[in-house]
Amino acid sequence: MPKIPEVSLNLDPKQVTDLLIRISVVALVLYFSLKVFSPFLSLVIWGLILAIALFPIHQKMARVLGNRQGRTSTAMVLLGFILLGLPFFLLTKSFVIELNELRDDFKENRLSVPPPKESVSEWPARDRRKGLHTLGKRLRKPAGFHG
Repeated sequence: MPKIPEVSLNLDPKQVTDLLIRISVVALVLYFSLKVFSPFLSLVIWGLILAIALFPIHQKMARVLGNRQGRTSTAMVLLGFILLGLPFFLLTKSFVIELNELRDDFKENRLSVPPPKESVSEWPARDRRKGLHTLGKRLRKPAGFHG
């Protein structure tokens, strides 16, 4: 059985103090770095996941584009912007159009709520006079009309 050599650490107090100060400074820098970057940790993790998941696709595209890594990366980023940006743009455009139509209908007092079905009058309500079956009648009055 091989013999384990003995190691003796003969450190003077000045070296120990210097070592503890260095370890403390490194620990503080690590602590504050984690505090600063902790809000971005989930983004970094998602970036890592996407990088690992998209690497095989990147390599196949690079082979098609003549092993040009930069062009492949640019193409993938542009494709990602199109795949994510186009639906967002179309959804926003549709939302703005609907809001403009709603504003126009409101200005011209064309907003109305259809009356409820007759079966609604059978729903349990605390006060029949203010029950759910009269909701449609109350909502059909124009906004601001108190008559």
